[in-house]
Amino acid sequence: MVVFSDTSILDKKAQNLAQEQVIDAIQEVYDNNIKFNIDTLNILEVNKEELEQTIADNKQELEDVIQDFEDEVNETIDTVREAAEKVNELEQAVEEAKTAAQTATNKADETSQTLDDAVTEMDNRITAATTSMNQKLANAQQAAEDATEQAELAADKVDEAEAVIAAVTPTLTQEIADRIADTNRLQEQINYLQLKATGVFSEYLNFLRAGSTHTALKIGENVSLKFKLGTEECLYSNSADDEFDVISKLDTGDSLAAGKDYFVYLKKLAASATGFDFVVSRNATYPDNHTADEVYQIGGFHTLCLGVTAANAPALKTGSFWSTHPAIGYNTADIIPNSVWCLTHRPISSPAGMVYVDRRGKWFDIYLQSGTFSGTASVFQGTTTDTRQPILHQFDLLCVFKEMMDDSDFMVAAEGSNQQTAIQGAADAVTTGGHYDTAGKRMCSGYFLEDCCGFLWQWLNEIGFNGNTNWTSYGSGAEERGQTYGMPYVLLAGGDWTNSSYCGSWSRLCVGPRSYVGAAYGCRGVSRSLFIGKVA
Repeated sequence: MVVFSDTSILDKKAQNLAQEQVIDAIQEVYDNNIKFNIDTLNILEVNKEELEQTIADNKQELEDVIQDFEDEVNETIDTVREAAEKVNELEQAVEEAKTAAQTATNKADETSQTLDDAVTEMDNRITAATTSMNQKLANAQQAAEDATEQAELAADKVDEAEAVIAAVTPTLTQEIADRIADTNRLQEQINYLQLKATGVFSEYLNFLRAGSTHTALKIGENVSLKFKLGTEECLYSNSADDEFDVISKLDTGDSLAAGKDYFVYLKKLAASATGFDFVVSRNATYPDNHTADEVYQIGGFHTLCLGVTAANAPALKTGSFWSTHPAIGYNTADIIPNSVWCLTHRPISSPAGMVYVDRRGKWFDIYLQSGTFSGTASVFQGTTTDTRQPILHQFDLLCVFKEMMDDSDFMVAAEGSNQQTAIQGAADAVTTGGHYDTAGKRMCSGYFLEDCCGFLWQWLNEIGFNGNTNWTSYGSGAEERGQTYGMPYVLLAGGDWTNSSYCGSWSRLCVGPRSYVGAAYGCRGVSRSLFIGKVA
């Protein structure tokens, strides 16, 4: 048995042991606190995410509610605005009604002023003033009543006038409609008489049209033609389209030539009393191997001078009249569809070398002008007429019953042409038709006009401002027909071989006076239709 003589040592050890137990207890409490805090943080984090989601959901729902409320407010505002407008209209009506009574109000104001004057003299003339006041008051009342009565009468007059207008308007409207209908019937009767004089009976003016192929023509259904062959009265009629291939009907040869005019004739079948056949010829009088008494000319057409393909067709610009170029697929010497003319669908001028442009209701020269005066023509490979005053071009065309194009004529007829390019080689080509531009594209518009843009500037029938203040003559010698003081400028269109990217159907130039001449300036003719009516 061990006995400690020094108890302080025992106490010290006991103290150490107690301290260690306390430390362990503190450590345990600390660890538990740490764990509790971590758990608490985790719980808070989860709750935070749920709370944020809830807030987001509530925010979206609140935004939707706000948007719905804003929409309702806007609708309410619109309703209020409409109501306000109606209120304004009512207020305006009230103001107009009040205007009629304004006279009474003015007279009442005058009476009040008189009463004020009477009051200042009340001490000396109280009895007289009272009597005068009463009398004037009575007068004012009567005036007010009269004014009210006048306002009521005026309102009645307005009502009566409105009633008369309401009663008369339908009658006038009907009368106007009847006048328009009468005018239309009169025009139809005039057209009928004109057509009757030609012996043509057809629903459409263009009874002769392009056929189902590029070398075919047809006479439309329900057409009757009365004519004479020599002294014999003849009648051609059909109940269905009468189509034929023109090559098989040629008077000579077995193919069509490029850029030429052809004429279509009816002839009587030898073995039939009523049957007819077609003959197609380059001759404008009568076909080869026939006499004038054996055939009856009913129309004609022009052939394409050079084919147009998908590869060489000019690109169409945005907003063009067509989605694809109308000339694509037409080969050299094919029939130009809008060149087909007949007795009742043709220009006032000769139809040779011309096409019909439906958007203008006119016939246009396919080619640039060649020749002058009565020799003015639209022909393939003709020598272009240039270096000539615009007034002389104008007179040339008038000699053959044509006119210069106006600005809108050119814009429409040249649509589909090569744009922002000049003629291939960028030089004067000298002759008309069958050209390519510098990009290798055919210089052919959507209406089959040749050389609209990038060959020669074309004078238009558009006169601008004056270019000088002197006397200037037109032509020379035998051509001269007077002079002009203050020479006006004349508008040109299309661009010439030197203008490159400036060329196009909308290209214009206005720097040349009416007496100007230039090698790069030419012209093109247009003619009005001989008859006005429906065109198929």
